[in-house]
Amino acid sequence: MFTLLKTKLLKRFLLALTSSIAIIAGAFIAVKNIQIGVVEAAGEQAKVSSSGEIIRYDGSGATYRYSVEIGGEPYKALCAEPSKNPPAGASYDYSSLNNDKIKLLVYLATNNSGSANELVNALYGNLANTDDQRFAYIHATIGVINGDDAGLSTNLDKIRTIANGTDEDEESLAYAISHNADAWLIAKNYTLYTTNPDSDSFYQSVVWIKSDPQYGDLKIQKCDSETRKCDSAQGQANFSGIEFEIYNASGNRIYNPGDGQFYNDGTLIASGSTDTNGLLIVRNLPIGIKYRVKETKTNVSYLLTASEQTPTIIAGSAANELKFYDDVIRGDVKFTKTSDVDGEPMSNVVFKIKSTSGVKEEHLVVSDENGVVDTSAAHASHKFHTNGYDDMEEDEIEYLAYGTWFGAANAVDDDKGALPYDTYEITELECDANKFCYDIGDTKKTVTIKTNGEVVDLGEWSNDCAEFSITTTATDNADGDKIVAFNEDIEIKDVVDYCLKEDMEFTIKGVVMNKNTKEPLLVDGKKVEQTITLTPDSTCGTTEMIYSLNTKDLGGTDLVIFEELYYGDELILSHSDFDNASQTVSVAPPPPDTGAITKTANGGILSDNATIIVFAIGGSLGLYASARAFSRKRFLNKKY
Repeated sequence: MFTLLKTKLLKRFLLALTSSIAIIAGAFIAVKNIQIGVVEAAGEQAKVSSSGEIIRYDGSGATYRYSVEIGGEPYKALCAEPSKNPPAGASYDYSSLNNDKIKLLVYLATNNSGSANELVNALYGNLANTDDQRFAYIHATIGVINGDDAGLSTNLDKIRTIANGTDEDEESLAYAISHNADAWLIAKNYTLYTTNPDSDSFYQSVVWIKSDPQYGDLKIQKCDSETRKCDSAQGQANFSGIEFEIYNASGNRIYNPGDGQFYNDGTLIASGSTDTNGLLIVRNLPIGIKYRVKETKTNVSYLLTASEQTPTIIAGSAANELKFYDDVIRGDVKFTKTSDVDGEPMSNVVFKIKSTSGVKEEHLVVSDENGVVDTSAAHASHKFHTNGYDDMEEDEIEYLAYGTWFGAANAVDDDKGALPYDTYEITELECDANKFCYDIGDTKKTVTIKTNGEVVDLGEWSNDCAEFSITTTATDNADGDKIVAFNEDIEIKDVVDYCLKEDMEFTIKGVVMNKNTKEPLLVDGKKVEQTITLTPDSTCGTTEMIYSLNTKDLGGTDLVIFEELYYGDELILSHSDFDNASQTVSVAPPPPDTGAITKTANGGILSDNATIIVFAIGGSLGLYASARAFSRKRFLNKKY
């Protein structure tokens, strides 16, 4: 700062102040035109009155403190022409002036702010704590600047000495005012006014300043870079708590009258956080200044991706509205669909993923050949038939590696997760692939996406599915044993024990197989087949199938019943084992020439001297009866 000015160094002041050329910050009005201006408001006048307080300095020289009232608002004032009489208590027209040097001096005389006190000390010495001294010095200086011959008598010589400084006096008042950047910054934030007495009036004019800085509000709005929306975030994300900082980017030091602070280029001026609507308003920033606005900290739901902006604040302009677009946090989910029956993966199972917040967006996903559901682009590109399963018919759905994406369709990006920050509910839907499983839709899983780039693994997703089984027992329908009569019209009863999924229609198809030929048995050139339709009302049960045939030429042949279970046209399982005794019945062999008798349709009658021979047929114990009492002819001619 500046020291008390020496009289021997003050030769330059008058030349600098009356030249009407500004050393910095543009040109100024010549001091001789101080009372020329534009009337502030037609019909409105400034009421001037003296406080009644006479200010004297060193026992001589006097001036008054004045006050000006405009529209009920009071202002402190100084006289601009010390050699004239004090103005009478009256109302005068007034004008605004554009003389930054006088404006600064009036500010120094009427303002007790820290900045004003520092400048008074710099220009006049340590007078900041003595209001009368400060008032008197500046009053006299205004008189000299205004071209008036008189000032406070005691100080007139000092003031004139200051005014008559030489060019070499860099500590002169003119140099001090012109080169004190803070002084100019302060001056530019005020408007200088003067009363307009008649030119021939003996009453002096008075000058005052009105704090008239131009401010603008900076409106900062947080927005979503994908949806381009600023009024709603995606999912559970929100725009609140986003921190911003505003820096001086003007290239110069600036002064903010709002807080009375100076700010060097590049320094922080203000900071704040967005509200629940994603809005931050920074008020009362000086206009015409270039600022740098930077997002410094985001919340848990958005990434810090927005670039900084450098607006120039304009008073009351929409140009002061800035929008910062950030990327929402995104992730993915995966799991493996398996069956509880055998633990094997289940492919082509359909699931619905639905967001629980926002617009509650939902899309379908399908398990692949390994039972895996994975929404990440590494598994299936988001861009490949994005959400293509949504438009498929139920009977068409199969895994086709279609991509998944929640959010704006034009923002699909394989470098991001498919799911924005939110909690999602995943439901298994009834489809062809899980038609034999239970509790479809009753069991749901939830997943929360909260870490960018994370693939949340839910592990295995298993259902209680139907465990299909068929066991059959074939017997002679006449007496329930495992041997049927030779050369007879016989019936084979096949008792089917099953475990199926209830309330679904199944078809069981059976055929009689010749174990000797390993081919279907043909009777009169036709297969011996049976088909039944079954809709069980409980998981497990029993049904019967009857096969009718004639056993002519089949003596000693093992007959095996093969059965297949269908759901519609889909083969679920088959029961086809030639070595399975349960499925086998045997045709009694033809009678030997010894006259032995075989089983008859009605069980036969054995003679008193019959011999019982035990033999095994198809893995079951059968009875072979022989009797010498019956001749071969009689056996063959016996009618049944």
